[in-house]
Amino acid sequence: MLTSPPAAAHWLRPEEIVGGLNHDAAAAQHLGVVRAYRDRHLKRLLVITVDEKRWDASPAERRVQAAEEWLQLWRHNVAEGIVAVVDSQTQRALVHFDASGHAHVTASTAP
Repeated sequence: MLTSPPAAAHWLRPEEIVGGLNHDAAAAQHLGVVRAYRDRHLKRLLVITVDEKRWDASPAERRVQAAEEWLQLWRHNVAEGIVAVVDSQTQRALVHFDASGHAHVTASTAP
């Protein structure tokens, strides 16, 4: 995963983080990651789109851990970085972060 100790200890370009997420087979398989991109209007925003059904199939603890790791990695490398985890179909937010960066997963609406 992108947040291994060596990766977290060094600075990564935002493009490297986005590319890593887009090519992370484990994240796609286990968390339903469909696509990650840097918002072109708000450069500090990383948007991670996921397949909500696959996302919800993963244990809540794993989803929270992944979201917090993504936020930590992004903030380490992008000043005032923010992360949005959204459903790839509806763009509905699936994670909310509190002021401390702790992730809270939202209740599923997927059938």
